[in-house]
Amino acid sequence: MQFAGTGDAAVLESYIAQDDYLNDRRWKYAERYCALAPWRGKWDVKFLQDHKIKASGDKTNRIQFSIDVLNVGNLLNSDWDIMCTNLTMYNQ
Repeated sequence: MQFAGTGDAAVLESYIAQDDYLNDRRWKYAERYCALAPWRGKWDVKFLQDHKIKASGDKTNRIQFSIDVLNVGNLLNSDWDIMCTNLTMYNQ
């Protein structure tokens, strides 16, 4: 295999070595969809409260208060929203 840069072979080797599936299947064909990232879920919660306010006469107005809590799972367990990605930078 030919690489563009001098350190590209070492980068590929370290990427294969850190992944259990790729390391076990070295020099073999990889099965389809076997090296995918794990499932990741992000839960958001919204609380709404309506209040009626009596206006003049028979008229009533409503006001609504809302609170959004983003990523509730991370509040329960800080490890639940960790997502590992592989970033590759190309020099142009």
